[in-house]
Amino acid sequence: MAQKAEAFRLANAVRHIEIGTTSFSQLTLGFALLLLGVAVALDANHPRLLGWSGMMLGVLYLGAGVLVAHNGFTVVDITATAGLVLALWFLFLAVVLWRKAGEVDGGLRSAR
Repeated sequence: MAQKAEAFRLANAVRHIEIGTTSFSQLTLGFALLLLGVAVALDANHPRLLGWSGMMLGVLYLGAGVLVAHNGFTVVDITATAGLVLALWFLFLAVVLWRKAGEVDGGLRSAR
């Protein structure tokens, strides 16, 4: 019985390390997205909506990181929603940048 209790205690310690690592990575990603959103919003060459949505996504990830740190993995719906919104934002970012690259590339070809 003592071995079971010890094994459970060790598994619980590993679980807490996993929660801390996940929380830290979400906080770091949220901070990076927030800064990227500010940079894109302040840049005149990109749509402000792209920057503002990046900032909101960063705040969402910061909030998810704090919630995971305090509550563990019980906030799965928030982290899953943040992941889905992140994927949609990356798709939006790809479309915007692809169109911008076509405009720049078209301008270079017509100048030749």
